[in-house]
Amino acid sequence: MMKNNSRILVLGGGKTGASLCRYFIRQGCRISVYDTRVEPPEIKTIKNLSSDIRFMTGELDPDIVREFDLVAVSPGISMHDPLVVNAKKSGKEVIGDLELLYRSRKDKGIIAITGSNGKSTVTALVHAILCEAGIHAEIGGNFGTPVLDLDSKAEVFVLEVSSFQLELIKDFTCEVGMVLNVSPDHLDRYRNFDEYRLIKERLYLHTEIPVINQDDKDMRRFITNRSI
Repeated sequence: MMKNNSRILVLGGGKTGASLCRYFIRQGCRISVYDTRVEPPEIKTIKNLSSDIRFMTGELDPDIVREFDLVAVSPGISMHDPLVVNAKKSGKEVIGDLELLYRSRKDKGIIAITGSNGKSTVTALVHAILCEAGIHAEIGGNFGTPVLDLDSKAEVFVLEVSSFQLELIKDFTCEVGMVLNVSPDHLDRYRNFDEYRLIKERLYLHTEIPVINQDDKDMRRFITNRSI
């Protein structure tokens, strides 16, 4: 939880950026939002949240991060972005929405699902099974509703999570985590396939009950190497 009047820089003016703003408004923080686009998709939504939100676009001096207590990053922002890199060098905490969800709602059950293919289908299926069993489950994440906008009264959060979100988890822990498969993807963001695969597999280091696809040779190798 953030202190009242903490200075927050939100990177990204899309759906996750808007959800981050809503979250920090509830915490009583002072929010600035930055997006390289002049008209990011949720700019009107964000501006309507509070007249106190400062919105910045275009080119920014990376040293501006020194003005803030914390930098909250939308999944579309690369960890190699100069603002992110400078924030880390300056000792600022850099955080994503998964980590914020966990810190604020540790009493909730979380099922996290990732993979290169099929994750939306499996996430929807798991959510449907829980609902059919009479459990109040909310579905969201990379699929649908941003995680910080999910109903706080739900018993379980069923989350589709992307490699971009997994880059920023630290204390985040889920009760059940599964990596369905890993095939070459997002290689414009990662140095190579191995780096991308390792980011996906980070989920298994943050889950209590790992669900493993043993038909995937990379998953089998991960089990052997990490002794899950």
